[in-house]
Amino acid sequence: MEEREEKKDLGPDTGEKMENPGADETIDIESIMDEIRAEIKRKGYKEKEVRFEDINISYADDLNVDDLEFSMDVYKKQLLLLNIQKSVNTNKPLYADSRAGKLEIFFKKAFRKCARFYVEPLVSGQNEYNETNAMLLCQLYAAMKRVEELETKVDRLENMVEQLSGRPAETDNEGARQ
Repeated sequence: MEEREEKKDLGPDTGEKMENPGADETIDIESIMDEIRAEIKRKGYKEKEVRFEDINISYADDLNVDDLEFSMDVYKKQLLLLNIQKSVNTNKPLYADSRAGKLEIFFKKAFRKCARFYVEPLVSGQNEYNETNAMLLCQLYAAMKRVEELETKVDRLENMVEQLSGRPAETDNEGARQ
């Protein structure tokens, strides 16, 4: 009988094939785990449970919304940024340089496939919510621009009334009733 080497595809993103473990090559799990442990040590990860109180949100402590001044330019820039970032992507590309990384990618892809039925509807709902809010904020921006235009028109008309009547125009409603 003729022996054939089987190749197993790790996935479309990796573009690499891994030999069947039952063939000539064996996988040394300990060496892979040593690589993972070394990477964890190099990155400085600690084995401890993360509590909610441990999460740093100090940037929010310095933000006092009562002291903010409105700027149409800042609002417009933030609105453009929001429109760029409104969609949540569940299929971010996975990259690996080492053999352990490729194994990790294999398991991540498998997990993604297993969790897709649960994650996709949630992400879809979140994307719809983000799209709706982005559209509402765009409508608010259009309304604010219209208000600015009308304020400019009112100022111009008040100046015309002032010039025609020879006296300063009243700016409050009480003066208009007299």
